[in-house]
Amino acid sequence: MNDRVMVLALLIGAAGVIGAVQAADMPVTDKGFCERAQRDLTGTTLAVNNINYDDYEGFKLSKLKIDPIELAQFVLKDAEGRPLRISCKTKTSDHLQDRYGKDAATGDKMCQDINRGTVDAVYAALTDDEKAKLKIARDNVVIEPDVTTYMGSNFVTDYDYVYRGPEAKMHVLAKSLYVSWTNILFAWAPEKFRGVRYCHLIAPEYTKRLILGEAELPLPTVK
Repeated sequence: MNDRVMVLALLIGAAGVIGAVQAADMPVTDKGFCERAQRDLTGTTLAVNNINYDDYEGFKLSKLKIDPIELAQFVLKDAEGRPLRISCKTKTSDHLQDRYGKDAATGDKMCQDINRGTVDAVYAALTDDEKAKLKIARDNVVIEPDVTTYMGSNFVTDYDYVYRGPEAKMHVLAKSLYVSWTNILFAWAPEKFRGVRYCHLIAPEYTKRLILGEAELPLPTVK
């Protein structure tokens, strides 16, 4: 191998390494967020229609469909229009399997798993400059277990979805409404109330602003 070929090979190799260590894309709150949540929660690859609601009242009144699969999404924003929290209505694995076959879904995760994925993805996508400004390390973010309810009236009430704990750590808390399709306690209920998992989830943009100190981590409202 002559010197010119060797230098070219080294440059190509270096480019490959540089490309391999580039930061991941920063997650965003877009119109497909709850569709991705549906896929993460159940492992389904079925086509879905994710309906985005501009007002919370419309989201609260919305009901899901199984054929075709229809989801619901609402984004809570601050006064400047920046996403704070994302509310998703999704279908459960057992309802997808009942309608489309056992291979239609692989099982149910929890809303907290979506929050964990969001937080991890935000940290993974930070630039070197952003890492230098970091105010909250990943080890100081606690992903709390879901607060789970079976009642829509409880799901839609406000709550502390992110807060500063007594140990000064950032706590991220999902609220979930979960009624499986095969739950015999709800066999009497109309179809539109069964086979559902609703999640309130922290927005990736808000997560980033909090960990960089660009937004103040709120204190809990409930002592």
